Amino acid sequence: MKRWWIEFRWKYLEPLAPWRFRKGFGNLRRYWMPVWDDYDCDWAGLMPLMETKFKMLAEHQERNQRHVGWERTARECRMASTLCKRIHSEKYGLYLPNYCPPIGPWQNGPGTVDGKTRFIYSEYMIQQDLALLSSLMENKLRGWWG
Repeated sequence: MKRWWIEFRWKYLEPLAPWRFRKGFGNLRRYWMPVWDDYDCDWAGLMPLMETKFKMLAEHQERNQRHVGWERTARECRMASTLCKRIHSEKYGLYLPNYCPPIGPWQNGPGTVDGKTRFIYSEYMIQQDLALLSSLMENKLRGWWG
């Protein structure tokens, strides 16, 4: 009888505990807009969710400081959040100056930047940020939840 009650309590009653409601409503408040703007057919809804999660994780690490190296973990989470924000904004071509050195073989020398150069540069920067984010998540993600 006692074993049955312990299993029943942890399986069915523990999720209804008051501290679960407080945490759940806090998460609902934080994730309301990223989830509301999400569509199942588009990848762009994933980036604000990941950005919010990484930002909350960095704030948690800075606030609680539960392990040695929390500074590094918070810095890595902030970097992942920034990468998600940059990938989602897709404003890479705007950061290229109008007068720059040659980027590809179609330019003979320095001059004004045309649309093709901006497109190639923005695609290169998106791929670079995606590679950095995936590498960061591959190497560090399982160690961030401390």
